[in-house]
Amino acid sequence: MPRSMHAYRLHGLMIHSDAPLGEPVDQEGPPDVEMRWATTPVAPSDGAQLVAGSWDPERRFFEVYEDADGWTLHALPVQFAARVHRDLRSVEITPGTRGEEFAGVLAAGALLGMLLDLRGEIGLHASAVEVDGQAIAFTGPTGAGKTTIAALACSAGAGLVTDDLLRIALEDPVLCHRGASALRLRERVARLADAPNVLAASRTADERLALRFAPSAVETLPLRAIVLPRLARDAERVEVEPAPRARALAV
Repeated sequence: MPRSMHAYRLHGLMIHSDAPLGEPVDQEGPPDVEMRWATTPVAPSDGAQLVAGSWDPERRFFEVYEDADGWTLHALPVQFAARVHRDLRSVEITPGTRGEEFAGVLAAGALLGMLLDLRGEIGLHASAVEVDGQAIAFTGPTGAGKTTIAALACSAGAGLVTDDLLRIALEDPVLCHRGASALRLRERVARLADAPNVLAASRTADERLALRFAPSAVETLPLRAIVLPRLARDAERVEVEPAPRARALAV
């Protein structure tokens, strides 16, 4: 592994990366994925087909292009771009206008989510914690409170499984894989930095507060439940309501 790279164990994959993806691990062996800073700017090729696009509430527009060589993820207006080659192992990244740390945030989120999809895996927009050897996932749109609830659970003693991206496998039982090593919180809940069981707190390149908690005891664990938070500021207690399957699928 080149000296500039670090090894990461995320979502069941060994990743060697120039881009910072969280807490590195000290593990030997061949990587499943290599992410390198591009020597020339990454951009969609002439004739590349636009195959997907999404509008992020934080005003980042993601476009995905496909051509004979692979796929290009382009994030506007920060000019981040990543090329995923057809082997689904080699990735080249142009950091863009916000620099390498910010590029690492996008690589650990949108880029890894796209890569899991291309590899035929299931990635949920969810945070998750471990309770009694099983995972509880919190999913919903941006701002629904998934990361905040995960932080509250970790401060009460749960182990951290992941933040914002959860890889699951449709086995019997359904399994999920450990991902992010910290929870990225918005400024309005920064007081959670003083909560119990926080191992470290730091500011991120995307102006969030990253809180590191003890990780789940194992990398792969059964998924016990998926929770869809619905915050009510006037609520006096927590209520849990089972969702019918049709409603859960619609969400």
